[in-house]
Amino acid sequence: MSENSISTARYDGYPDTGGDFTDQFAVIAYHTVMRQVEGLTETEFFDEGMTLTRYGLRLSCSIKRVTESRSQYSALMMFLLSHELFDEPVCEFCAGHGGSAEEAIINGTGHYIVTVLTSVFSAFDHKGEKISCSDFDGRERVFYLSSEPVTYSTGDAPEQGYDMFSMIKGEIPAYLGSKRAYWVAMRSTFVNGKRSCTVRINGAVMNDLSAHMKKMFPKEKGKDSYESENQFVLMINDSDTVDREYFPPEKVIGLTKKAIKLFGEANDADEDYKAYSTLCSICEDNTNFVLELRFMMPQLFILRVLDIRYGDKVKLLMGDIPVYRMRSQLRYLGYIEQGIEQFMAENTPDMILFENLLLLSGLREHINQLQLISTERIDYVINQLIFLVPEDYEML
Repeated sequence: MSENSISTARYDGYPDTGGDFTDQFAVIAYHTVMRQVEGLTETEFFDEGMTLTRYGLRLSCSIKRVTESRSQYSALMMFLLSHELFDEPVCEFCAGHGGSAEEAIINGTGHYIVTVLTSVFSAFDHKGEKISCSDFDGRERVFYLSSEPVTYSTGDAPEQGYDMFSMIKGEIPAYLGSKRAYWVAMRSTFVNGKRSCTVRINGAVMNDLSAHMKKMFPKEKGKDSYESENQFVLMINDSDTVDREYFPPEKVIGLTKKAIKLFGEANDADEDYKAYSTLCSICEDNTNFVLELRFMMPQLFILRVLDIRYGDKVKLLMGDIPVYRMRSQLRYLGYIEQGIEQFMAENTPDMILFENLLLLSGLREHINQLQLISTERIDYVINQLIFLVPEDYEML
């Protein structure tokens, strides 16, 4: 990819390794931010990065790669943006290009500032529109949106780019839950006569929303045409007070990896109950979260192992009354997915663990049917996740 670009990642729960001021490349990125936000906010440096003091935002940057080819340089950077309203940091990767390593870093950082930081600032300044939604208790919640978020376009895209957020804005309220901040990162590319679209909410891909956005684009261009667009929108609710303690993402990710082993090694009902009791003790009697590990994690694990994709919708069977939600509305679900990803990267699950979790997942019959349909590799998609949970389960 020859142009400056940006992509969203999911916060992995690991401590940030950015902010190394002995790294001359990271220093270039920080000083670029300091110069380009002058007049918008003051900045202060600290051990792990810099503070954008007007907004209470903490920014850290890691230079992941700097390469040179034919006297042209490319730089890949990761930015983490934190705030007390954010349940997890905003994680974005940026690529920059130029005639020197310094120029590549400056260009990539500048793109991050235009696409992400200015959008974040406008949401905190309450300059944009407002979106209202109802939480699980029926209380109305109001989110302030970024004002006129920039679309960064390359190739044959229109000069101002496509306003991708306007294509999906009507769907967004249904995706908001109890968190105080949500961000929507949108990316579209058109190459070889095909368009692909990705919409992420707080880093997690929303497949149904991505498909909806793709349908909203105008008729495709010629096969030789190329374009790409990126847009970022922050939504914040800074009026609600937090009335309970929530586990941070890194704790949920770690507990998920532990739960995979505990339930995966449970060979009967007694051992399953012991695993549940152990987690209740570890989780300080946060039984609601343990219920998610027991009744949701196994299914998510099996789908990940078999590489089966699923849609945005969730159906919760709580007694006789089904409750419908979006994945993004369940506070811990995305972190559980991340825990599974890390477990898969660090371990090779054996057949006993897989079989035990398959039994707990309730997917055995469904998986058997898929195997009867075809022995060849097929891109299976489950439209909605279905979780059977106890009646005392509470959505957070």
